Amino acid sequence: AGSSGRFYIYNSSGVEFISFPTVHANVNISGATLTVTHSDFVEGATYYVIIDAGYVKSAATGANFGGISDVNQWRFTTALPIPTTTFYPLNGATGTGVDIPLTATYDVAIRMTDGTIITDANVASLITLQNLGVDIPFTASINAAKTIITVTPDSNLPSLSLIDFTVLAVENSATGGEQTITQITSFTTDDYDTWTGAISRDWATGGNWASGTVPVATSVIIPEGVGNTPNIATSNASVNNCTIGAGMQIDIAATRTLQVSKSLVLKSSNTASVGNANLLNNGTLTIQPGATVDIQQKLSTTGKGYYISSPVAGATQNNTGITDEIYKRNATTASWNVMSPSETMNAGQGYITYGYAGDIIHFKGAVNNANSYPFAAVRQASPNNYGWNLAGNPYPCSIDFDLCTKSPEMDNVFYLFNEHLDLYGSYNGESHVGTNVNPTYPSHIPSLHSFWVQVNLSQTNGTFTVPKTARVSSNYTFLKAGKATNPQIRLAGINSLNTADEFVAIFLPAAKEEGLFDVYDTEKKFTAGTAALELFSVHETSGKFYAIDGYPSYAPTRSIPLAFNAKNTGNYRIKLLEVLNFTDNIKIEIEDKLNATFNELSVNDEYLFTTTGSTTTNKTRFVLHITKLISTDISKITPDNKCTVYNKNQDIYINVRDLNAIKYELYNVSGTKLQEGTIESGHTNQVHSPYKGVVLVKIITKERSETHKLLIK
Repeated sequence: AGSSGRFYIYNSSGVEFISFPTVHANVNISGATLTVTHSDFVEGATYYVIIDAGYVKSAATGANFGGISDVNQWRFTTALPIPTTTFYPLNGATGTGVDIPLTATYDVAIRMTDGTIITDANVASLITLQNLGVDIPFTASINAAKTIITVTPDSNLPSLSLIDFTVLAVENSATGGEQTITQITSFTTDDYDTWTGAISRDWATGGNWASGTVPVATSVIIPEGVGNTPNIATSNASVNNCTIGAGMQIDIAATRTLQVSKSLVLKSSNTASVGNANLLNNGTLTIQPGATVDIQQKLSTTGKGYYISSPVAGATQNNTGITDEIYKRNATTASWNVMSPSETMNAGQGYITYGYAGDIIHFKGAVNNANSYPFAAVRQASPNNYGWNLAGNPYPCSIDFDLCTKSPEMDNVFYLFNEHLDLYGSYNGESHVGTNVNPTYPSHIPSLHSFWVQVNLSQTNGTFTVPKTARVSSNYTFLKAGKATNPQIRLAGINSLNTADEFVAIFLPAAKEEGLFDVYDTEKKFTAGTAALELFSVHETSGKFYAIDGYPSYAPTRSIPLAFNAKNTGNYRIKLLEVLNFTDNIKIEIEDKLNATFNELSVNDEYLFTTTGSTTTNKTRFVLHITKLISTDISKITPDNKCTVYNKNQDIYINVRDLNAIKYELYNVSGTKLQEGTIESGHTNQVHSPYKGVVLVKIITKERSETHKLLIK
């Protein structure tokens, strides 16, 4: 080193950036090389160096270096930030699954090196997927944030094979910093077996597997659409990779273990009747160190709020692949709080996020399996609160709301949002009736979904608890009735896109009269901005709108004010979907006060009407009228009848005596013909009824016709 002066670094504007004296930890001379170290340069910026005379000198002669004073003599530009690629599977990985999606994840948003935006349409041009030099067909996509490329092979990768997955160099979308080389990962796949369920649900039966033997220490695939789902009940199971197809389920019985050494994947579908994969663990799930869990939720639409819940511990925005912010509900202030990208989602709590059609949320971590998950709910005095709290399903399978525990302060109802319909669904646990929910199991809440629960109007706090015993097999992925045995009428408001919003009137002796809200009523929860025709009842005395409206009786008549929200001008329909559990013959009418008409409806009949756009509720146009019709004793057959008609369960027996029989016709109490067919004289004809409740059997012969009434149970 020399004896005087400094080493200066200036930015391109001539402002001193930093300087060093002759003796400094960042300055080093080795032979004829001077090295100055500094780590705080601005990326992509230009600098120049000035060195004072005497800053360095010759070790041999002692002569001073004359320095650098020309601003153009030593100029340099720092590199732009270059994207870093992380592959899955990692380079050199062995025993990987044959049906897993392959990903290239970048630390920044990327584009092609010529500046072209990468889209689903052109991303495949960057990718090569090969086995020993032979191309493997695939589809590829990139997420909206332009940070994750996903490659899905068109079929399972070849087992026990070396796979090369390469992606051409890309650049940083913000700065233009380019990668200089193609990125590559090479990995080896595992052998695998496929579940067929050909014999039973028993995992340990060889005939249920494509190979004919029970898989041990290999990979398995439970494909979508197989009739029997596997049950680990008679012996333990140990696999490398386990993929459960959308809509499928694995049960682990008490005292049994499923051990996974590489990866456990639960897939998802946007088709409501297929839904999410499920895992119902009553035994032990062992995920070996280094193995991964990936529980997926596929998104079906763009720009909609998704009501989610995590089935794993430690889920955050950062590790789930969620590109938008996550919001959690503050029930005390009735507001939404934005979570930080690293903030953890709590088991049993609900959240909202936004995404894009085709995106997949990946919940990765230890699978929730505690005995119960309590959720604390509150209700404030503010009229903007109403006691709404967003709870979540904490398990990787569906739960039954009827089997959950509600403290006395909680209403026995839940609401969930159906992204496909853009409407809320509701379920009443007292009457066991739902609207816009799973039509077969209305009380079931799918995995990975959140839902609204409510503290009673007169209370300030309550607790909703999801116990392990509430877990059930049900695979609906979005929240689209079952248990109710009381008489009920189900209507739907339908728009031009055939989106249907349901309303139910149910009749129970314990229900209160009109206008008196009770546990059998369920308030309507509205959706802002929806194009659907929202249909509900309205009672001025209580000031409430109902999605499910309970009454003590329907006889002799019952009139129910119907209200609707129609945001757009257009044509709409009110459809009679169901008439269930009535033992009386009834007439159902829709009164249109605007047109001064009464319109009788049978099941599947529709009333068409036109409305002008409005953001307010129309509470006065329609009335639903139910009238009990006077009829003869169901059990009595008059002596004049020439036919004997009776039933056993849903089978109807018709015996025609002394007449030339031609045919029979079967009607419901609303007059809709259910079926017809020919019958013969002289012996008993058996007919199956597709309808439960009161039916009318009309016998038509050459000589006469007669009608019999039956109660089908």
